[in-house]
Amino acid sequence: MKIIYFSLLLTLLLSACSTPEGGAKVELQNKITSMEDSLRKNPSALSAPKLALANMYLSYQEKFPEDEQAPAYLDKAHMVYSGIGLYVKSAKLADLIIEKYPKYINRAMVLESQATNYDYLIEPRDSAKVRYYYNLLLSENPNFDKDARKQIVYRLKNNHLTLNEFIKIQDVQE
Repeated sequence: MKIIYFSLLLTLLLSACSTPEGGAKVELQNKITSMEDSLRKNPSALSAPKLALANMYLSYQEKFPEDEQAPAYLDKAHMVYSGIGLYVKSAKLADLIIEKYPKYINRAMVLESQATNYDYLIEPRDSAKVRYYYNLLLSENPNFDKDARKQIVYRLKNNHLTLNEFIKIQDVQE
């Protein structure tokens, strides 16, 4: 049974690599994995290698938009840009995930990230977008963690406050 499984797996891999697209996909995936490994060994690397990796993620998503890895790579690029302080670019990529990949497994996390981007990181603060992303998050996730839901609802009630002002009123109430 193991031999049959291995043979089938090998056949699928070879057929995927034998097409021009399959070979390009595997080659780009290998480059991405290599660069990710390199950055894991040197997490304090400057922004340039991180941007190069983000560009590889974006290249993959552009070349293979229907591939199951495409939204995950787009999400990784979104996180890289946020991690190096390019919040507007990060938000644009997150919006692309939300628009193009409605079934993406980490969609809830992307929506929450967007709310935070517009609540705290992007200047000037955009309370309408904060409200939009939090409401979308809550409406799409009826089984969302009860404590987190409660916190988001409370944040929405106080959306007129900046995040720093909101934190201050929470400190006073505790």
